[in-house]
Amino acid sequence: IDGVHTPHDVTTLADGTVVAVAPRSNVILAILPDGSTRTVWAGPDAFDAWHVNCATTHEGRLYATAFGRFDRTLGWNANCDGTGILFDTETNEEVVTGLTQPHTPRWIDGAWAVCDSGSGGVVRVWPDGRRARTDVGGFPRGLCAVDDRVYVGVSDWRTSREQSVAANIVVLDRTTWNEVERIPMESGSVYDIVSVDEATWGALHIGFGFASRRRQLLDQLSMFEAVGVTPSRLWAVGEKLDREGCRITIDAAVPPVLTADDAVSIRCTVTNRGNALLVSAPPHPVLLSYK
Repeated sequence: IDGVHTPHDVTTLADGTVVAVAPRSNVILAILPDGSTRTVWAGPDAFDAWHVNCATTHEGRLYATAFGRFDRTLGWNANCDGTGILFDTETNEEVVTGLTQPHTPRWIDGAWAVCDSGSGGVVRVWPDGRRARTDVGGFPRGLCAVDDRVYVGVSDWRTSREQSVAANIVVLDRTTWNEVERIPMESGSVYDIVSVDEATWGALHIGFGFASRRRQLLDQLSMFEAVGVTPSRLWAVGEKLDREGCRITIDAAVPPVLTADDAVSIRCTVTNRGNALLVSAPPHPVLLSYK
């Protein structure tokens, strides 16, 4: 869907309409059956001013989290401690304030529960203004309540130059919100946690084939063989590349003139001419840079 720039989250409205959050454009868009879009909510025109990120519905209304109300490009990036909000997208009314880099708002047992990612906790706020906080550490993002448990995704803290290298699912008692256990994840980070039925779980199990290491190995090997390359490694891991793996070409459509302090999108084509997978994961992430 070309109209959705840098999608961060998707959800569905009561009528089944799919909506996507596009933080860099400061919009939430409905995706129509023909692939076109219409604007559901729009913030300032400045590039990623609010960092609106996650959306959810409650009692037929659409709510979203944002790092704060800013009117300049990447305004939240300077200091967003305590500026984060959960707001009603129709009225722009702030439902929860005083958050730091909030994600994943969920209505659980009569209160809003929000991952306060920047402070390493989950904040619950009731309609009468009462607040409670549960510290889970790291960078919490992803929240789901099932039966008598609440599950919170917790990744390592991220900076502009690092990526998460370990993640856990923190299991909380739904009555006390005390920690019960931590489930280590093979993935580097968790974006969201959702409950699914047995049929969906079975489909995911078969479709992604994540239970079969041998299948993953053969699939990756066939990908290289299709282009006539003998790989130096198969797994998509962030190990240091040897010289033969560090061969690429970059095509970029760079404008002849750029205005100071402006943010523009540059379309690039990166061609891997080496013999290994290029992976943007620690400890040696492959990044696209400029000179």
